Amino acid sequence: MTTEHVIDYLNNQLVEAEQDLIAGQWQLSEAKGTSNYLLQYRIKPLLDDAIDAIEIEVPHIAIRRIKHVLKLLEGKKS
Repeated sequence: MTTEHVIDYLNNQLVEAEQDLIAGQWQLSEAKGTSNYLLQYRIKPLLDDAIDAIEIEVPHIAIRRIKHVLKLLEGKKS
């Protein structure tokens, strides 16, 4: 293998590594966005409702809502 072939090979490997890095960063950004959405729009309201149920002394509703949040965190559909 000539020096030029080695350089071309290494450059190609560098390009592939950069593409993999960009793809990984995009996937991480997407996962963060999904997590933030779940926390802000699904989990927080459910926990707020559970706290309200505790405050008005309806513990069975609070427990049901907390279990629902735990199912969301486990990735199950309720």
